[in-house]
Amino acid sequence: AMATKASYPSFGYWLANNATTCWENWSGFADPTHPPQPTRGHIFLCAGLNEWQYRRVAGVEPTAAGFSKVSFRPSIVVVSDGFGGRQLIGPSTAQTSLATVAGPIHSSWSIFVPNGSPETPIAYNMSLVLPAGVESATIVCPII
Repeated sequence: AMATKASYPSFGYWLANNATTCWENWSGFADPTHPPQPTRGHIFLCAGLNEWQYRRVAGVEPTAAGFSKVSFRPSIVVVSDGFGGRQLIGPSTAQTSLATVAGPIHSSWSIFVPNGSPETPIAYNMSLVLPAGVESATIVCPII
């Protein structure tokens, strides 16, 4: 919700108010706990949304300092639809390219949940491209 809603406080609120960077506070206006105006136009320091996207959605997680080791665990959730079928919760595809001190990491995944019988196989594709600076990786395939 923090990324998509357009009401205060959220990243969507910033976008709806023409933010091009992370503001000093949610409202974009001075208050007693923040510097005086203008509080807009700051470089993006916290990376909260971007980090959530590459770690939780795309599935790339550092497991050692400097991304020397990583895990790849896509956030794929399939549940019963209550009528004998299955439905996907969340995105059906994600991809990311991430610049790290170990080198660039590229990941992508997609899933297809067919309509019909629960016995019909669910198809998914996963791809992870690692630089030489990554010593090892753990790849977690969802069991659906």
